[in-house]
Amino acid sequence: MKKRFLLAAAAATLAVATCAPAAEASPASPCGFSRVGSNSFYNHCGNDWAWIFIDYSADNLRGEYCFKPHSERGVGQFDGDPRGAWYTRTATTDGTRCTNR
Repeated sequence: MKKRFLLAAAAATLAVATCAPAAEASPASPCGFSRVGSNSFYNHCGNDWAWIFIDYSADNLRGEYCFKPHSERGVGQFDGDPRGAWYTRTATTDGTRCTNR
């Protein structure tokens, strides 16, 4: 009787494991600036449109860039560049893009 119960329990466990959805391959990106290898990203987790300042070592690349709510964008693929990125202020939008600085 005990052996039959163990076999039934093992079969039920296998059936559930077979039907269960697969887990995510990787965790969600963190909010803000992050670097993965030589790639840099900014993940804007806010509900508003925002201006994000991206600090590159080359002076002609520094500046503010518009991000829509809950968006992630690659901001560089250079070893050590950009140096960082951060939120500066909420942006005015027409619903599809930023309309002012």
